[in-house]
Amino acid sequence: MKKYLTIACMLAMAIACGKQPDTPSGETPGGNQPDQPSGTLPTVTLTADTSFGDDFKANATLTLSAASSADIKVRLGNGTVEDGKTRVPADYDKTVTIPAGETTHSISLKADVLGLKEGEYQFALKISSAEGAEVGNPSEALVNLSYIFLPEVNLYADAQFASSREATVTAVIAKAHDKDIKVKLALDPSSKAEVDFPKEITIIAGETSAPALITVTIPDGLAAGTYPVIINIASVENGRPGTNPSATINLNYPFGSDITIDGSFDDWAGTMEWATPADATYQGIRTLKLAASPKKLFVYFEIVEPHPEDFNLFPMPVDIFIDADGNTATGGKLSSIDNPHQTPPFSDSGLEWYIENGNIHLGQGYIEFTSGAYKYGGKDGDGIFSGLTNMSGEYGAAEMLGDGELGEDGIGRVEIQIDRKYFEITGLKAAVGIKIMSGNEDWACYGLAPTGKFNEDRTTGKVDMALINLPEYNEN
Repeated sequence: MKKYLTIACMLAMAIACGKQPDTPSGETPGGNQPDQPSGTLPTVTLTADTSFGDDFKANATLTLSAASSADIKVRLGNGTVEDGKTRVPADYDKTVTIPAGETTHSISLKADVLGLKEGEYQFALKISSAEGAEVGNPSEALVNLSYIFLPEVNLYADAQFASSREATVTAVIAKAHDKDIKVKLALDPSSKAEVDFPKEITIIAGETSAPALITVTIPDGLAAGTYPVIINIASVENGRPGTNPSATINLNYPFGSDITIDGSFDDWAGTMEWATPADATYQGIRTLKLAASPKKLFVYFEIVEPHPEDFNLFPMPVDIFIDADGNTATGGKLSSIDNPHQTPPFSDSGLEWYIENGNIHLGQGYIEFTSGAYKYGGKDGDGIFSGLTNMSGEYGAAEMLGDGELGEDGIGRVEIQIDRKYFEITGLKAAVGIKIMSGNEDWACYGLAPTGKFNEDRTTGKVDMALINLPEYNEN
């Protein structure tokens, strides 16, 4: 009895002193696994894919036996390949960090096959050292490579679509191969325009390239801007994608027009056109066309044969009105058609520029600006000048040229070139109006484009100017 009381007293004293009673070796109260001894470092091991893939890439993995409260820095190096194997060099990060709290870290390997002959190769990677961990086993990994020479295919393309809506993308290899190389193409989902193109092209054996024609679709109402189209290599037969597996072609809309001011008008086909309605007040101008390049704005108009009773003086004065930003909220309207008391006219319309007094000499061909260009200043539409640029006898900012003869249809033709930088037309929109007048003292309007119907005394009324979307400005 005393013996049992003594044991009970010992247990009570141990509990009172905060001590646990002894337990058999290898066991803990409640059946828990033993904690890692304090101060013991985790071990780090290395594994890897057994072979490089078709893209010459493989993955290796570092694994910790337990997470650490601090970052683990591991240094890697080349190991030893197996006897009879040939080493292939590979690129990888030489020092990697396993972040605190994590137990694995992936390493990307890329075999360097430049200059290799076909055959069997091997790469060996090892853990050279570790800070904050002990190197465990395995600490080295082997990755095999069965190398078969496959030409690398790269894509190259035109920088932008031409006005024909077409561009060319070309698949290229550095050196001719003895087999046909079939290249499948795909439209990248991030492309901003729809295109039509062959889904597969073939680089014929013995050749080094194959082109493909890409045609872009332009939806109605497309806003001016740049829309990239990206073509990718989807797959290659008897070859592999190279370092340039994608090509970007920009749709710069609207297309720039290559107009030459030479008195020949064939290059105006397909450009934007405004026809004068049969019930319009002024019929002297029958057609207006606009076009633009990254550097120039081009204007074309057709005039009918003037009636002698309408004109006391020749030549016929021409006025050009420019809304340089194409913003209808601050301009873009023509008004005050007959202007005996206004100089310059239309100053209540919020326009930016007024080019005055380019004179048409029918029968002589050439047309020159005899006065200059007014720039409207102050608030929109208040008619204040900020200056007059004398353009007499100068070429550069603007030039006009006509064929000088009326055609068999009784139509005279005029084309004009305007420098976008000079007239600050560097945005993506502009609006233009053209007026020709009699040489009378009252400067009566004879033709207006674009035009519409006005009140009986021809002094009030407004019409929209001809709005054109412009290609991005480029001074070069």
